[in-house]
Formats: sequence, C-alpha cells, structure tokens
Amino acid sequence: MTRCRAVLEPYGHLVAGTPSNTLASPVVIRRALGVMAVAEERWEEAVGHLEPAVRFCQEKGLVVELAHSRLALSDYRRLDMPLYVQDALARRELLKA
Repeated sequence: MTRCRAVLEPYGHLVAGTPSNTLASPVVIRRALGVMAVAEERWEEAVGHLEPAVRFCQEKGLVVELAHSRLALSDYRRLDMPLYVQDALARRELLKA
C-alpha cells in the first residue's frame, strides 16, 4: 500500500476542476488515496481526500463516482449495484473489528 500511495500522492491535488482525459479520473485518484488512508486508520487524511472527491462528484453530477467516494452502502443499494453493496458490507465488518 505504501508504494501505491507513493505513486498516487503527487496527483492527489488534481480533483478541483483540473482538466483530465476523463472527468472522473482526478476523483478516482483522491478516492484511492482516501480508501488507503481509511485502511491504515489515518482518518484526517482520509477525510482530506474523500471530501473534495464528494464535492466534485456532486457538482458534476457523477452519481456512481459519488457513491464510490462516499463509500456509501445506501447509494449502492439505490443504484442497484449488488457487488458494491457486498463490498461495502465487508468493509463495514472490517472496520468493526
């Protein structure tokens, strides 16, 4: 995970209106960094990555990316994404442990 973070961190600032090949790619980077921070229990860092990703998705109407950025079970259920529902439930159980 350390190597993945080292590769992505230089691009973590790109979320706020930065042009890219695809609209969602800066969000994917921030979300990945946020998820890694959650996995390592670095909560402030996780929030620092995930909140800008959520705001960007809300502004641009990126519904699926918004669900991913929120790591939100209810969004996955509403969007009928059963595999993501299972993944969110598994993450919830890991966080309880």
